[in-house]
Amino acid sequence: MNRFFSCLLAGLLVVSCSSEQNEILTDQGSVMQTDDMDTCLCNELAIDSAGIHTKNNELYTGICFENYPNSDKKYIEKSLLKGKPHGKIVYYDQQGAVLFEEIYKEGEKKRSGELEVIECDCSELELVESSLPGVSDRYFLDEMPFTGSCSKYYPESDQIYMDVNYTAGELNGATTYYNKDGSVMYIEKYSMGELMRTVHQK
Repeated sequence: MNRFFSCLLAGLLVVSCSSEQNEILTDQGSVMQTDDMDTCLCNELAIDSAGIHTKNNELYTGICFENYPNSDKKYIEKSLLKGKPHGKIVYYDQQGAVLFEEIYKEGEKKRSGELEVIECDCSELELVESSLPGVSDRYFLDEMPFTGSCSKYYPESDQIYMDVNYTAGELNGATTYYNKDGSVMYIEKYSMGELMRTVHQK
């Protein structure tokens, strides 16, 4: 009987650890860096011609680091999921400041930009409408919830019609509408998809 309960407890622990790990690793391609993950130097990993990373002949999941030559200062921090880049690859200067970041999802490079600031044309975003009550629609870029700003222009003009800000795919912050002369028409203030107030310019 004791052996039965021991096996049952062990099984529950495995399931618990497994589900916790899945929550960490499948966060829609966002940062995977966490204290709970395995870390190593990138040169400890084998990389094949397809860019698959392995450690001890097994697909590697975790974070690997690469330092500047003859230095202990970090140059690259790379997130990997089942052997493929997933999440962020961060490049640092020799003072430790972030040079730029690249975003990957299951080995496919998405958008990159300095300090995650991404700007695009609003026509590049894909609207995914929510069918759940109380859950707002979300906007995606490269199949990932968009964080950044987009702009929309008047037809056949370089004058901006509106600037929109998003966080994790939801309207967040100011959406500013402009007249054709460049003056501000009005501003909508959002908080994670919810319109809080509209400010009209005099």
